[in-house]
Amino acid sequence: MTPPSADPVTTASNELGSTQPAISLVFIGQKNFYTEFLIDWLSTIVDVRGVIWTSSDRHTWQFRWRRWRQRLKRGGLRRAASEVLFHLYSRLRYSHDTREIRHLVQQGRDKWQVPQREVPALEVVNLKDRRVAAYLAEHRPDMLFTQCINELIPPAVFEFPPLGCYVFHEGVVPKYRGKFCTHWAIHNGDFDCIGATVLRVDRGFDSGSVAFVEPVFVHASGRGHGWLEHETLFLALPRLKSWLEDVGSGKLQLSDQGGQFPIYSYPTVDHVFGAEAHKAAYDRWRQERQKS
Repeated sequence: MTPPSADPVTTASNELGSTQPAISLVFIGQKNFYTEFLIDWLSTIVDVRGVIWTSSDRHTWQFRWRRWRQRLKRGGLRRAASEVLFHLYSRLRYSHDTREIRHLVQQGRDKWQVPQREVPALEVVNLKDRRVAAYLAEHRPDMLFTQCINELIPPAVFEFPPLGCYVFHEGVVPKYRGKFCTHWAIHNGDFDCIGATVLRVDRGFDSGSVAFVEPVFVHASGRGHGWLEHETLFLALPRLKSWLEDVGSGKLQLSDQGGQFPIYSYPTVDHVFGAEAHKAAYDRWRQERQKS
């Protein structure tokens, strides 16, 4: 692929009819009601030229078997089984979370007046699909933006746009890289490290340069790790909007992460014990901080 060399700043109209500097982007991630909302929300700020839906086979047994083998290879049988048990427990214990996340999304649509939009889409099993290169060459975005993705983005993809590729990460890097970082921060009693980060994608895992870190206060008691992830990102959307507008105005500043920290993975069944006590402690801390 040959990256576009045109001026990355274009002009788009906002919802009020005025014009403002805007960038064009293609979104990459798994298709679900939250990422569909995120794309619609992004479209009110920037020129979303398309979306690449990954893991299009994720509801098949082949996908589940592949993920199981990956877990076995990464952590062994005992850890893989423990992760699955935690997942099953969470599905039962926090069965209301999906409904509450849908309600959160609807609140966002109402608050920010986000209509549903039709965006040209490409569905692939993974980003090694040859159609990805042709899709990017056709739409020529200034930037790639990703969230909810379970694979490392190949260099041929993240190096394509002139402004780079960015991930909307639930976690305060560099200390919290990987999956379900809000859950892990609460579990560790690290309450000051709950927030979202936008960072540039490179060859590592959540290791790229940082655009911004936005601390947030979530509601933890009686909630599962899925809710915590989504609320963290939702609360950081106003900061993301400001950043995108700055980038559209030619203000793109990045900083190195610095420091070496572990990459977090899926929680295990031992997190069931004492989980609500950790969350209650966090909520008490949050309430005290919000008062001050």
